[in-house]
Amino acid sequence: MPIALMNAQAFAETGLTQYNKLADHYRESRDSGQAFDYFMAMRTATPAIVNLAFACELLIKLIVWQRTGSYPKGARAHSLVDLANLIPEDARGRLRAHFDSELQSHKSAGKESPLTIVDFRCSFTADNGSSNGPVETFDDAVASVDKAFVIWRYVFELKEGTPIRSIDMRALVLLPVVLEKEVGTYHLGKQTITLGSVSLTFDAAQTESA
Repeated sequence: MPIALMNAQAFAETGLTQYNKLADHYRESRDSGQAFDYFMAMRTATPAIVNLAFACELLIKLIVWQRTGSYPKGARAHSLVDLANLIPEDARGRLRAHFDSELQSHKSAGKESPLTIVDFRCSFTADNGSSNGPVETFDDAVASVDKAFVIWRYVFELKEGTPIRSIDMRALVLLPVVLEKEVGTYHLGKQTITLGSVSLTFDAAQTESA
């Protein structure tokens, strides 16, 4: 599934670009005392969440496929919690350790995000003001963005006042990094795919060793 990995990376990069625009503007308005541009927030928050959440979905499916040979499909295939439950326990243990390491590095580098998106109108509060509280573990991170892709891609259809679980953006930014590390624990073998007149040779996921 090499193309799935490339797609996941592209979705993550797109989402991170939008997140950085949103987070930078939030910090600038907070530090300068200038008014926060909520129209700008609406233009960046949704693509950030949708792209990062979908990247997480593809990466989890890749991990499951690498280790079980089965690619999850069906009505529940957008639930990150349901998908993560299909990951073998040894891989889940590594993911928990990866997440803890990334989170601690993130905090020590002073990159802890103060940004939490509370509802579809893009209200923002500090992490410690979120009703859900800041996410500190891999399992909590997955649960906090469980159905973010499904909810936020059609968020404009929701009636005003519809309750939506707040999104810990720090967790959503870190999850693709952590998941891609686990995908990368597999040895890659050569494979070629032709796209129109262009042939691409790249590495395809194979198990590392028994």
